[in-house]
Amino acid sequence: EHFFSEPKKLPLQNPEIATAVEAEASGGFLVQLSCASPAFYVSVQAEGIRGEFDDNCITLLSGEPRALRFVPKEPVTLEAFQSALRIACLNALHGHPSFSERA
Repeated sequence: EHFFSEPKKLPLQNPEIATAVEAEASGGFLVQLSCASPAFYVSVQAEGIRGEFDDNCITLLSGEPRALRFVPKEPVTLEAFQSALRIACLNALHGHPSFSERA
């Protein structure tokens, strides 16, 4: 993406990022992300849980959900993973919440 202005000057809307998390048989998790309006530089993390996502710092567009996989380095429950999941994006510079759960 290329912005023709400084990010803080962009007229970004609240993206209303929604998530749905599923446990996989392998012990990992599938995180489905969707949004109501474009969300730029979306980053995800699992606070306090060692592991890695297969992708990060992505752009979400309305009507184009994305699925990210998380592989933990040690066993973790679905509930613990959901509680630790944090999502941030550029839109938060405008005072919009970075994360809203509709799942």
